[in-house]
Amino acid sequence: MGAKKSEKKENANDKVILVQIADHFLQSLIKEDVNAFAESGLLSEVLVYKLSTVAYPLMQKSVTDIAEELEQNNNVSVLKKVGGITQAKRITFRTTDQYNAFVALFFRVLENNPGLSKSCKNEEDFERFMLLSIYEFKERLDKFAEEIAKEKTKLEYEHRLYIKRRGNPALSEIPTYADFIDERFEGILS
Repeated sequence: MGAKKSEKKENANDKVILVQIADHFLQSLIKEDVNAFAESGLLSEVLVYKLSTVAYPLMQKSVTDIAEELEQNNNVSVLKKVGGITQAKRITFRTTDQYNAFVALFFRVLENNPGLSKSCKNEEDFERFMLLSIYEFKERLDKFAEEIAKEKTKLEYEHRLYIKRRGNPALSEIPTYADFIDERFEGILS
């Protein structure tokens, strides 16, 4: 009986993490194309569903890549890679819950793969490792959102679908962001 309760709690925690990561992805998509806001309700549900199979492997890939990079060169600077005080490029999150979701996913990967943090000699190294891993994961999500937005916008302008949308927004020939994400989300791992 106790195992079922802890499993339900883990599933609930997973859902909360996925919802926050989906919100971050959705915000990145809206930043690229404001028209994605109209689909945000459906997109959020699709993203949570799709992220359940993609988020963990993507974070694992990010953590593994950073661990290998730190093993080869332990002098990787967070400020240079992520951006410093004077640079616009930083690790930012809209809410504390989003940040906590990314951190929770990072620690879940480390729990299952404790050898990845072997290059960390002290707390400062581990903090740098965590920040770089989260940044890498976030960048991959943001890059994918940017690619999806560019692809959809390009398709709309090539076929002049944006003109048809004004008169009849329910045209079936106009693919939604949910369609794009549903078709391409597993490709984010490659």
